Amino acid sequence: MKQKIFLLDDHPMVINGIAEFLSTISDVEVVGICTDPQVAVKSIEEAAPDLLIFDYQLPGTTGMELFCKVRSVFPSLKGICYTQHCEAWIVQSILKAKVNGIVLKSEDPEILASAVDAVLQGEEFFSPIIMKVVCSTYTKPRSFNLTNREVEVLRLIAEERSSKEIADCLCLSVATVEDYRKNLLMKMEVRNMAGLVLKASKMGIL
Repeated sequence: MKQKIFLLDDHPMVINGIAEFLSTISDVEVVGICTDPQVAVKSIEEAAPDLLIFDYQLPGTTGMELFCKVRSVFPSLKGICYTQHCEAWIVQSILKAKVNGIVLKSEDPEILASAVDAVLQGEEFFSPIIMKVVCSTYTKPRSFNLTNREVEVLRLIAEERSSKEIADCLCLSVATVEDYRKNLLMKMEVRNMAGLVLKASKMGIL
């Protein structure tokens, strides 16, 4: 009996390419694909897959958030984050979601195939590049490495600006500003905006 895989990525070309590639692997079947995070949870629950392969960044949310929601209903669901991001803080946030594997989109497709095989057999799989990132987080001092734009957003948050005000000030969309807010919370490892501003102040960022 083939094991069922569901794909979640907001880029149609990427998700169709993954589906086509996985169709060449025996013993697995792609039972669903979704590019819209708004209907993802319902679609995944209806398909009841064994494995969810998802992108890290999705419009208005993250793949981990959706994975955790579905797994609360289907505890046996396994997950592989297939992403273009390999920054240490992002890898750490993905690991906190207790995914079973992480593979970079820039890596050879065969690595994804190896990940699928390993995870469906009950193992964990982290690609060679991801393993280097994971190892480096235990050997180097903790650094948040904020970008210039993230610092700009952070300073405006400290001024108690709303997302719309920040968007207007930096010529960004409100959705982009909301993504910056979420990323800053994860990156600085705090729960809310007050904690974010306090920690940034203590570290001399503000």
